[in-house]
Amino acid sequence: AVIGAGPVGLCVVAALRALKRTRIVSGDVEPARLRAAGRMGAAKTVRVSLTRPMRDQAAAFGKPPVVIEAGGTASALDLAIHAVAPGGTVMIIGIMDGLTVPVNLHAARRKELNFINVRRSNGEIKQALALVVSRRVNLRPMLTHSGGLADADRLFRNNGDGTFTDI
Repeated sequence: AVIGAGPVGLCVVAALRALKRTRIVSGDVEPARLRAAGRMGAAKTVRVSLTRPMRDQAAAFGKPPVVIEAGGTASALDLAIHAVAPGGTVMIIGIMDGLTVPVNLHAARRKELNFINVRRSNGEIKQALALVVSRRVNLRPMLTHSGGLADADRLFRNNGDGTFTDI
């Protein structure tokens, strides 16, 4: 499962699909991001609510053995801990705001979870580009707007809130 369907989470979904994973579940709060996740290879998407406890939403992910946290929020990490199967692995890819994040260590201990921290740009650029060039990964569903170089300032400002729009 991949928690967070922003640019990083969507790239993770696409990479998993390129690796022939077929039971990918993607979760996010934004419907447009979930639609993009579906187009990029997620077999199932889960709309997450920030007003409900994450432990109450975890069952929708089906207890996968690996959950990749790509949201960069305490809520995303909490959901990952609750969603992963006992004895499973939580990979932390999202960059959290601030230096500390509250973590439910009791749930992690009871489930005997493994944690892996991932530095996203640690020498994988050649592999990532090869996936795109070979068309094993299609980044088109991530595109929100298009234009020429003269439009760059307007395009960056248009998507400054971090949300995806359907094009």
